[in-house]
Amino acid sequence: MRASDPKHWAKVHTIPLGVDPEKLVPQPAVPRAEGDGVRLLFVGRLAAAKAPHLLVRSIAELRKKGKNVSLTVVGDGPLRASLEKMISRLDLQAHVFLAGACNFDSVIGFYRNSDIFVLPSFAEGVPVVLMEAMALQVPCVSTWITGIPELIKDQVDGLLIPPASVDAMVEAVCRLIDDPDLASRIGLAGREKVLSKYNLEHNSATLGDQLQATAGLSVS
Repeated sequence: MRASDPKHWAKVHTIPLGVDPEKLVPQPAVPRAEGDGVRLLFVGRLAAAKAPHLLVRSIAELRKKGKNVSLTVVGDGPLRASLEKMISRLDLQAHVFLAGACNFDSVIGFYRNSDIFVLPSFAEGVPVVLMEAMALQVPCVSTWITGIPELIKDQVDGLLIPPASVDAMVEAVCRLIDDPDLASRIGLAGREKVLSKYNLEHNSATLGDQLQATAGLSVS
């Protein structure tokens, strides 16, 4: 709309992205070993826009507060080496695991084995990784930037925090750890949001209908 004359604004249509909820079905929790702790998960490119170093600092702060947490980082990118150095400097080798790039099936396994999904990005569209985590009923903590609030309503479908704030990330994760009922409600609401608004099959059909209507084609 910014790039066009207002008389053309009625031609603009927004159709969300989506994921396949049939491939992202929650499963009963796997029994954990005693003392296993709370498992956080990040999935994304190891690049500045994703702020992975902030997560490592958050893990250090959470453990200082006595929270038994670990973090798995799925993905690769130019910041891997500096991330490894930070993990070593903070003595977090036993608590932060860099899984590298993984295929879809492996990533789904990581989602299912996690308790909280964290995405501290400085820049995003509407992240598919958040949709995937939400579809699997993993409660999410992310930043209130760009398209993320379209997907997550704060304290309903997830928790939203300001970007670049370790303190805010730590506080949000502590809330979910200390209030299992809140974590469960957010997880359930997240899947309902994906089913209602980010179902790939439904949204693809809507896109097809819109393209046909725009082109003046009839559906036989």
